[in-house]
Amino acid sequence: MKKVSVIFLTICLFLTGCNLIKTTTRENKPIVPRTTDISSGIKDEGNSFSYSFDLDFDGEDENITMEIEWNEVDDWESKLLVTAGDYKKELPMMGGIISAVYACDIDTKDNVLDIAIITTEVSDDPRLRILKYDEDFTQYTFSFDDIEGIQDELWIGYAVTQYFKVNDDDTITVEEQTPSYGMWSVYKTYARNSDGVFEELVPKYYEILPDFMERGMYRESFDKYELEMWKKGYIKAYSDYDDGTLVIKTDEYVKPLYDDGKNKIYLEKENGENGWMNMDYADGYNPDNFNPYFFFLAG
Repeated sequence: MKKVSVIFLTICLFLTGCNLIKTTTRENKPIVPRTTDISSGIKDEGNSFSYSFDLDFDGEDENITMEIEWNEVDDWESKLLVTAGDYKKELPMMGGIISAVYACDIDTKDNVLDIAIITTEVSDDPRLRILKYDEDFTQYTFSFDDIEGIQDELWIGYAVTQYFKVNDDDTITVEEQTPSYGMWSVYKTYARNSDGVFEELVPKYYEILPDFMERGMYRESFDKYELEMWKKGYIKAYSDYDDGTLVIKTDEYVKPLYDDGKNKIYLEKENGENGWMNMDYADGYNPDNFNPYFFFLAG
């Protein structure tokens, strides 16, 4: 009788072990980064994508592919065909290319990863979409003002660099074009509300990212000193400027540091003076008179 009991117990343990293997959840899997840049899978100058990644923590990689299906009559009516494992989805595309792709983990409790896709489309404007790895490729949504409502995409504007990150506090950070007039980018952070919709956590002001200094289309007209200052983050004033709080003289150099998102930027002059500069067109200010290179993408 003891032998039978031992055999029965062994069989139970074996079956239990098998069941554990089948139902193991993420808690028993190696922890993966919240964000993994897999943009190296972009091929054919941004027209296709291919990469393998374990999206459901089963120890086997899913094959992820993307192809642009061009509309021969109208590029703006093209499609992005996304496949991962056995799941497929068509996304609208207004021309453009695949610019960046990330495997990410928006919700650590759902035991699957997500795919964040940045496509650069009409007028070189990047668009972000985040797909959950499920049968419907469910898209995460973003909340805007009452006019735009809730959308399953985020138009990033003329962001200089494609940057996307899921943070440990479950927020996401995206590099986007400044909300003010200007050609620089800022980081915007979004958190999911009680309905699971991403809303921006609007700060008092944004830090201006220095990556816009890497744009090379303007530098051929710079003399040696202006080019050196440009590389250090300083902009040359081509005219006098005085908004009642900050006075800038022609040929002085200023470094943009902060942006309040409402057409004011905080500048530091080469001599150490600093203050907020108003860029509001409504007040009669023409940024082209200050430095057309700085405000090339204004408005």
